[in-house]
Amino acid sequence: MPHNGHDKHAASAPFAVTKEPLISTKYITGTAIIVSKEIFFVNWTLVLPNPDPVVRTMPPTVIKSKTQRVVAIIKFDVIFILFSVTSNYIHSAEFLRFITVYVIFNIIMNPVVQVSGLNKSYGKFVAVNNVSFNVLEGEVFGILGPNGAGKTTTLEIIEGLLSYSSGEVTILGLDLRKHSKNIKSQLGIQLQSSAYFDYLNLTEILNLFGSMYKDARNSTDLLNEVGLAQKSKSRLKHLSGGETNKFTLAAALINNPKILILDEPTTPLDPNSRREVWNLIQSINKSGTTVLITTHYMEEANTLCDKIAIMNHGEIITVDTPANLKQSLQFPNTMTLTTPEALSKDNLNCLSGIDPNYEQIDLTTYKLQIGTEPGDFHYAIKTLSANSIEPMKLEISEPTLEDVFINFTQS
Repeated sequence: MPHNGHDKHAASAPFAVTKEPLISTKYITGTAIIVSKEIFFVNWTLVLPNPDPVVRTMPPTVIKSKTQRVVAIIKFDVIFILFSVTSNYIHSAEFLRFITVYVIFNIIMNPVVQVSGLNKSYGKFVAVNNVSFNVLEGEVFGILGPNGAGKTTTLEIIEGLLSYSSGEVTILGLDLRKHSKNIKSQLGIQLQSSAYFDYLNLTEILNLFGSMYKDARNSTDLLNEVGLAQKSKSRLKHLSGGETNKFTLAAALINNPKILILDEPTTPLDPNSRREVWNLIQSINKSGTTVLITTHYMEEANTLCDKIAIMNHGEIITVDTPANLKQSLQFPNTMTLTTPEALSKDNLNCLSGIDPNYEQIDLTTYKLQIGTEPGDFHYAIKTLSANSIEPMKLEISEPTLEDVFINFTQS
């Protein structure tokens, strides 16, 4: 049944394929509902052009699409319609709307981790207090908070290592209380500290862990992936801190998990080793693995995470992307300028015109707060130029994730 935009189905249908084709004389009409990664077409019709006018009404159909691929092929008789950028069967505007709706609904309706109203208490001490958040498929979700915020307790509940007082945890569509065993087989877990067999080498340890899973990954491939191929016959005690951390990542990946959970994975590492681990995590995520990570490193969260939950005193304070969190502060940008020599009194008055509360860092370095609108920066530069102030160095910095963290956790 064609959809005209005014029928009783319009409110519940995410989109309708156009009934007014401008590109082709072959087209389909109908309504559709999108659930998870499946597109359900309801009451859709193929219309063939004259001189052989034929209208064929198709039954409800399900099109299954791989994650993040907005491509579907509908086959009926000898006619194929390809939903893609090169499609010449669907009006271009309708195709763009199809893409937009599909992506939005797939994101909204496809969380792989759902935590709702989670509580955990030890006697009178509340470790986790009414925590709720969703982790979407394919993203890196970070829980950022100070020591003792409840990050590890929350992760250990999700991992099935701790019971919880109340609330709901659903992972990959399964209730944690009812399907803990099935869920665990889909998780890769790196704890804050791990103990392995002292007298087995790296390959032997991975092979031992792999023997517990039906579809274990090849140990040689894993060691090569994390950069430890040359250490395959070594024991853990002969590895550096960074190498040990990489091995724990390999061990967490042995069962080819859909979700990788990392609890402060780079805490004991030096800066170079930390960045190597970041690169590994990003590579793992790009391969399709969802990552849930806790950290108290601002740079780590900013570098890795698509979305961040800030946690303090057992509660989730806010959840958003790093960019949105920084923008939410509505803090001014900072302009730091370095001049060849100390500024004269008149020039200092010029700085006061830009920021009455400017700060002089040293003899030739000055820090000013300017607005975030494009015109604010233009005004500052124009004022400096009009007063013949020519900086040797000029830096503009936005609010940082550290500013966000302090703002939300200082109370």
